[in-house]
Amino acid sequence: MLRFPRPALMVRRLAWLLGIAAFVAACGGSAATAGPSTALPSGAVTVEAKEYAFTPASITVPAGAVTFSVKNVGTQDHEFQVLQGDQVVDAGEAITPGSSRTTTITLAAGDYTFLCKLNGHDQLGMKGTLTVTG
Repeated sequence: MLRFPRPALMVRRLAWLLGIAAFVAACGGSAATAGPSTALPSGAVTVEAKEYAFTPASITVPAGAVTFSVKNVGTQDHEFQVLQGDQVVDAGEAITPGSSRTTTITLAAGDYTFLCKLNGHDQLGMKGTLTVTG
């Protein structure tokens, strides 16, 4: 004899799956457009990328999880790479004009660099400093 799950159990499973789907969509780190109603966590950093410059060019944050929201306000594709020395800590590629990328990175205290290496933009000045305090 076939047994079907109880309706209450099915509803709980569906709610759990929808919750997981919402979490994955929110944490995806892909080039998602962030509109004015997008709420960033407390302590989040907003960065604008435009040809050959990031605004701000110098950022200081406390150690731990840091959320960066990078909006491309320029006319070319950009990326947002965070490096410590020569080691890439996080990289968001192909942030197209008008789009945004939000990512959360756990950072230890130290000095970092953020830059765009697409088409040599870093050599044209598209880089900044990131200081993470203890």
